[in-house]
Amino acid sequence: FQRLEGRGITLINKFGALPKVNQALKKKELVVFLMDQHADVKNNEGIAVDFFGTKAGTYTSLAYLANRNKSPVIPLSVYRDKNGKHVMEFY
Repeated sequence: FQRLEGRGITLINKFGALPKVNQALKKKELVVFLMDQHADVKNNEGIAVDFFGTKAGTYTSLAYLANRNKSPVIPLSVYRDKNGKHVMEFY
């Protein structure tokens, strides 16, 4: 994560993140959510959803924040190409 912060990217820890994310969105800053993480349903971090026939925990925060701040959500994926460079595809 240090290499990201060295490039002007601020990382926001999930604990106490809501006010910081709201402030960033109000300032029209870009906020990126890493959605490949499992949200623990047992500890009420997320809700259970059907994922290809299996229950998986997902966060509700992205939908909440987008709706509250009238912010668009743009899905993307990141992968490395055969030359080792990172590629971001926006959908």
